[in-house]
Amino acid sequence: MLIVTGITHFTGTDLMVEMMPDFLPYKKDIVYLTGILELLAVVGLLINKTSKLTVVMLIIYFIAVLPANIIGSLKQVNLGGMESGAVYLWFRVPLQIFFIFWTYYFGIRLNK
Repeated sequence: MLIVTGITHFTGTDLMVEMMPDFLPYKKDIVYLTGILELLAVVGLLINKTSKLTVVMLIIYFIAVLPANIIGSLKQVNLGGMESGAVYLWFRVPLQIFFIFWTYYFGIRLNK
């Protein structure tokens, strides 16, 4: 999932910018940076020495990007189902919570 979404930050940059709150500056730069971070997270998960830190950072990241998914669905951005509007949130918010708990469980809880 991180590989696909990381690449999408570069192939669907303008759509990702639409998802961001209006008050944020440098939106395109932030989209590129978060794409790089997602791709680096893939590598970080594969390295034993960095996997737990990567997991913690991913949990923080998943929480931080949830507002962008909410904004994207309210604006009906044509990306990943958000064009369905607020209905998309009934799927996306629980999915985001699932990602957070899944990441915690497999990345921290099982790796004590």
